[in-house]
Amino acid sequence: MKTGKVDSGTFNAAKNLIVKILRLGANDVQTSKQISPYGLDSNTIKDMVAIQGETSIKGENVIVGYIGKQHITESGEIRLYSTDDQGVLKSTIYLKKDETLELMGDSNWAVKFNELETAFNELKSKFNTHVHIGVTTGASSSGTTPTPSVADISAAKNDKIKTN
Repeated sequence: MKTGKVDSGTFNAAKNLIVKILRLGANDVQTSKQISPYGLDSNTIKDMVAIQGETSIKGENVIVGYIGKQHITESGEIRLYSTDDQGVLKSTIYLKKDETLELMGDSNWAVKFNELETAFNELKSKFNTHVHIGVTTGASSSGTTPTPSVADISAAKNDKIKTN
């Protein structure tokens, strides 16, 4: 196995990512096919350090991984992330060993919409049927007739994220 600094990544006609790496100097430029687990599609950024290995086919090398710079996971955890071209973190999905899933950070909460809607509608119903004992409506009323709530939380529903 050898290492080299990534110069660029481009796709060939078969949609394989071909990574151009600089190994021992400006004259040692190599291209290798990036290998990744099934279902994982990624494209590296410039200047990452690639790990290049040889295959059983003479002259055919592959990139088997990169030396990461963004590791924070603990034992048993997995995190997917994306960066911009300068390596600045942009998106994350973090599966933690305490059964927490963090999607794009941890500064807010996701909710179960169906349960939230049930509780909200119950509260709205109680508000709309609330009666003050001893208060009458009409000309001798001590107040105005309450307006039924038309509050609606349907805009809070995210159809793109689902849970159990």
